[in-house]
Amino acid sequence: MDQWHTYIVEWKPKSIVYFVDGKQVLYLDEKHEGVRRMSKPQHIMMNIWPPDFSPWNKQFSDAKMPFTTQYDYVQISTYNPVTNGSNFHWKDDFNSFDFKKWAKTDGGTFEQNKCTSARESEVTQSGNLVRGLD
Repeated sequence: MDQWHTYIVEWKPKSIVYFVDGKQVLYLDEKHEGVRRMSKPQHIMMNIWPPDFSPWNKQFSDAKMPFTTQYDYVQISTYNPVTNGSNFHWKDDFNSFDFKKWAKTDGGTFEQNKCTSARESEVTQSGNLVRGLD
């Protein structure tokens, strides 16, 4: 593992704000089509994805395989319209794989994706969710 990072997505009715390691990296307001379309319940997808198109593929080389990504925890909060803030909902620290919260996948790829996912590459290990590509 090189380094842990913290990713936060704040999704409110009129905005979506993305943070990486406490720094805001993207702000989308209600003028953005993506915010206007976010009127239905959503779900989280966590994966490792080596794309096969430029410029996103500059860091990827098959010779560097296998690739893994690790998640220490996921915490979910729900939007509170009274405060315009959030309320804690649940947290998973990955001491085991919780099939009520997560789904393992087989396949699921698209054009310009260099891989497909496999159920056996998604495991919990030492309190982390580990996803890998061979």
